Amino acid sequence: MPWAGSSITANVKLGSVFSDNMVLQADHNIKVWGTANRSETIRVEFNGKTAATRAGLDGKWEVELPGLVYGGPYKLNVYGEDTLTLKNIMVGEVWLCAGQSNMRMTVRGVLNAKEEIANARHRNIRFLTLPLSGSTEPQESFDAVWELCSPSTVANYSASGLQ
Repeated sequence: MPWAGSSITANVKLGSVFSDNMVLQADHNIKVWGTANRSETIRVEFNGKTAATRAGLDGKWEVELPGLVYGGPYKLNVYGEDTLTLKNIMVGEVWLCAGQSNMRMTVRGVLNAKEEIANARHRNIRFLTLPLSGSTEPQESFDAVWELCSPSTVANYSASGLQ
């Protein structure tokens, strides 16, 4: 399925933070943004809610949908000259974890790593880890996607972030 960062070429694109398996913050309006052809009409549908806009002269667009309570999984559809569909989206708590070396310690580095990894079957916990980079300017895109917490993914994620 197409998502931001995929190799499929589309006129309408979503911002880098949007991908299959993502989590959207519950009880807050939901902003969705991206790029498209100049003046292209964009319509976003999510769990029965719809918002529409037109891309600006710079191709950027943004819509805001009303907030939802906890739940999912849902699909997010974006319609323009192309159609994008994101799947397995949850609405819940989004935690931002940042710090120094303690946040870089992965689950594979904890004392009981083998047991923790084997038992990491938490489909409602999802991770998005941004690449390490530095800039004095705000960044509009990055290369990362949301992943489900499972024995095959959890080893490389922050142990502190899972506490």
